[in-house]
Amino acid sequence: MKRRRSGLLPLLSLLPSFAPSGWVSTCSWWRGGSLTVTYPVCPMADKPCCRAEQARRAITVEMTSLSPSIHEMVVGSIARFHQSPPQDYAAFLLSDCTLNWTVVTAFLEQSVRVGNDDCAAGGRRCAELAFHVHRQLASRALYSELEKRDRFAWTHSPELFVRLVRELKSEGPLPTLITLLIGTAALERALGDVYVSVTGSTHCPLLLRDLLATEEMEQALGHTAVFILRCVIGPPTGLNLRNIVWHGFFSYSEIPPQYSVFILVLAASLGPLLSSPLSFRPHLTLTQDTPLALVFQELGPGDCVLLEGVVSHSFFVLPTMLPVWRSALEAFTGGRYAECLVLLLPSLEHGLRRVFAASNGCPHRALTAESTTLYTTFDEMLSPLLPSGEANKLISEIGANKMEMLLDVLVYSEGPRVRDRISHGEVEFGRLSRVLANHMLCLAMLFAAQYCLNKDLLRQSPLVRSLLSIEAGYVSIFHPLSMLKQELLQLLSTMNDWENIPKPEEFANLVAPHSSTSLLTALSHVRIDGPSDDWCGSVGGVRDVIECVWGRRLCTLYMERRDLELVGVARRTLENTQQAVSQIQELAALRYSQYIGKQLRSRQRPNYQHLVSSLPQYCGSVLLLMILSLACLSHLPLDSDHEPVRIIKYHKKLLQFSENAHSQSSRNRWEEVDKLCASLAQLTLAFPK
Repeated sequence: MKRRRSGLLPLLSLLPSFAPSGWVSTCSWWRGGSLTVTYPVCPMADKPCCRAEQARRAITVEMTSLSPSIHEMVVGSIARFHQSPPQDYAAFLLSDCTLNWTVVTAFLEQSVRVGNDDCAAGGRRCAELAFHVHRQLASRALYSELEKRDRFAWTHSPELFVRLVRELKSEGPLPTLITLLIGTAALERALGDVYVSVTGSTHCPLLLRDLLATEEMEQALGHTAVFILRCVIGPPTGLNLRNIVWHGFFSYSEIPPQYSVFILVLAASLGPLLSSPLSFRPHLTLTQDTPLALVFQELGPGDCVLLEGVVSHSFFVLPTMLPVWRSALEAFTGGRYAECLVLLLPSLEHGLRRVFAASNGCPHRALTAESTTLYTTFDEMLSPLLPSGEANKLISEIGANKMEMLLDVLVYSEGPRVRDRISHGEVEFGRLSRVLANHMLCLAMLFAAQYCLNKDLLRQSPLVRSLLSIEAGYVSIFHPLSMLKQELLQLLSTMNDWENIPKPEEFANLVAPHSSTSLLTALSHVRIDGPSDDWCGSVGGVRDVIECVWGRRLCTLYMERRDLELVGVARRTLENTQQAVSQIQELAALRYSQYIGKQLRSRQRPNYQHLVSSLPQYCGSVLLLMILSLACLSHLPLDSDHEPVRIIKYHKKLLQFSENAHSQSSRNRWEEVDKLCASLAQLTLAFPK
């Protein structure tokens, strides 16, 4: 009998080797030396579970996910300044706690030419500048000046920045991490507002490095300010603080506090450089809370205590990252949901990157944030293929359902895309919901549980068993195929009210002139497995078919491009139909009230009669269109046997029908609508077998 591979084993490959007893672990240290840690003899050292626990202890030494060159630039330089402080150059700060741009420019130009593309040299110089600013700010006790709201008025989020300043006054790794996470996201959003205000455009470049490379930003802020921004949060050749912190490369206590202080001072100093008022883009509102709320149970304080135990025993979480996970749980319990999410998302990416690297046999990808290579981020980890073209083994390691969960919240365009939208400042931090934080926390705990060493804790916990059960039965929420089902059900809900459309009694027996072709007869040519033989005659019957089709567990993970094209055509067909149905219902109700009130003009009365006579025919056409959209699923996945070009072409004809029906009904041309319904019945006869 083949033994199932333990979920712990891949992660062991990322750690030092261990002797079975009385062993000594020597770990390479980023400053060039080494750190030796000795552990007691373990009588069960030959057992895999005990070796995993030994591995757990061995990595209690500080580890970094930064490559040596990046670590030297970002962290090592600050450490050297502490050991041998550079001579004070001048007063970098003015009395209002903003940068003295004249002094800053002169300081930078001592070693780099402001405005060139050498962000590496500029990054090292900006690290020294951050060290000076932090020291001057602390020595002069200027934090009270930085707390003034008007310093950050240009960002459209002054209260947020003021809270970060107050948070940073309580020293420690956690305030430093939170300030850098939220501060860089909010600053990126504010810089985008500067761009759209200067250019008059409604959109700005998607990538921060592209935004900072535009001429418009230099015109608005000046060469020195934009050069500093590029060196600090711009392309990977500089300090690249925004990407390093948001992609989970920094460990908990690895971030020098100088950078968090410098980001706030820099944000306060950009406002006076702007010569004209800004127009602010509205923040996005995440509307996906309702479906997400139905996935996991709501966590309480006791649940968070239990989950902390799972995290503490999980190989998914390095000891250097454990305080971040605990802080995320504490933030959730305290109702600080934005703080919970900004701590949790980089931590989840950090842990998943280690699993990705171990599963695909590329351990160096877990320990690198190098300017010369692509970062290993969610984008690559959640792709079906590696850059080399090989299959991504992370999928088989964590399971297809966990991958679907990640794609739902991080990738699919109609999902919340929570990491992108939070890290780029697109959503208002104060409005991030408990539902979203609860969902992400439960999802993260599934990974922690998969690599948990304490199996007794998992077996004895009803909460963990519930999470695992939900994972086992999970079906994607925001995949295009799942959205197709939701749109079908929404249209059915609208059609439920069709019979309740008010009609004058004298119009009760009106029949459309083109209704001789039976739509139900046309339906007999569509081969689709339904729950019964008479399913196609009513709204309820169509609903039963929908549930029956989706009860077969349609595969949504990594669908082929042509399959997605077919689903997209079906969705656009339903979208047009939904708009037409809602429009007809509103018009019929309006004309009825006008008819009863004798307010219809002479030309409107016969048109209203034709509308009423067309309702049954159009209702049948809508049901037929829904069945045909459902039937397209029987062709998935498309292959050469299914003649994909012919099938997609057929469904595009259905799309054209829906567009024409919507157009003609909006113009009150009901005779044309009747003809279209008759043509749909004929088109059904050509349904691909």
